Amino acid sequence: MFRRVAVIRTKPREARRALAIEDLAYHARVDRERMAARPARAATVTYGIGERALTPAAMRLIIKRTRSPQPTRAWSISWAPISTMRSMR
Repeated sequence: MFRRVAVIRTKPREARRALAIEDLAYHARVDRERMAARPARAATVTYGIGERALTPAAMRLIIKRTRSPQPTRAWSISWAPISTMRSMR
């Protein structure tokens, strides 16, 4: 049985030194959290596994993506007679 899985990825962030008042724009909001130094953070991946099974629509999408590829045309045009197009108004 397939279950729902949520994936949360975060990018790595470089360390930043503490900011001085001179580093800010004249209209910037001054806040202790914004001014404080920030440590470097590594990239993380967090997985959350749900309690319920996948929906039928999600299963169809998985099957569609894992099926062997079918030969496709580079283009396709569908034609409709003019008489049917006028009746659509």
